[in-house]
Amino acid sequence: MGICLIACAILSWILIHRWSQRNNRGPKTWPLVEAAIEQLLNYDRMHDWLFKHLSQSKTVVVPMPFTTYTYIAVPANVEHVLKTNFANYPKGEAYHSYTEVLLGDGIFNVDVITETLRLNPAVPQDPKGILEDDVLPDGTRVKAEGMVTYMPYLMGRMEYNWGSDAASFKPERRLKDGVFQNASPFKFTAFQAGPRICLGKDSAYLQMKMALAILCRFFYFNLVPRHPVKYRMMTILSMEHGLKLNVNKRL
Repeated sequence: MGICLIACAILSWILIHRWSQRNNRGPKTWPLVEAAIEQLLNYDRMHDWLFKHLSQSKTVVVPMPFTTYTYIAVPANVEHVLKTNFANYPKGEAYHSYTEVLLGDGIFNVDVITETLRLNPAVPQDPKGILEDDVLPDGTRVKAEGMVTYMPYLMGRMEYNWGSDAASFKPERRLKDGVFQNASPFKFTAFQAGPRICLGKDSAYLQMKMALAILCRFFYFNLVPRHPVKYRMMTILSMEHGLKLNVNKRL
């Protein structure tokens, strides 16, 4: 009797799983070989699937409004973006400078993005569960089943770490002789550090660099007058009212 119940349960799961897959608009869950075939057959839809997935990732889409706000709020920041980044583009065929290779190699500097994430990290506070008794590097003892919380939002604004101008948005603090210099991930903690460092870090930087490179090249942005810019404190840090802009084409 028990074997029959187990067999019925497995059969029911298979039927429900297959029914749900037929009604799923995204890629199906196949074994490895079938998955490759499925991706080849739906190659033209892969971009849409990927874009939909990334657009639903809160830590990917959150930093962009803050980046736009911090650089358009002060004209000097716009000038900095254009001078320090676009002047470094090698000349060539149209759109050659916007390719993934050039962006990934850092020709479009990440100083503006990194400075934005220092002041407005996507995850403002990050709790960690304690599996077993341990000792932190400073000698603090922590007990199993407890919790340790660190706050990238506060660490990014501490004068102890960043100097007396820690609260100021200064992309140039990231440059040395015109070359981007990143801080230690244990100091700039927006992406965590060590074995637990964010796996999507490179992807996030690439997307933000591409967005800035293309949008700044072709458009001007101005904040809508009297539009409130306020935090919406949740698990992630976002804007309570979004970011409303007036957009004009750059001639």
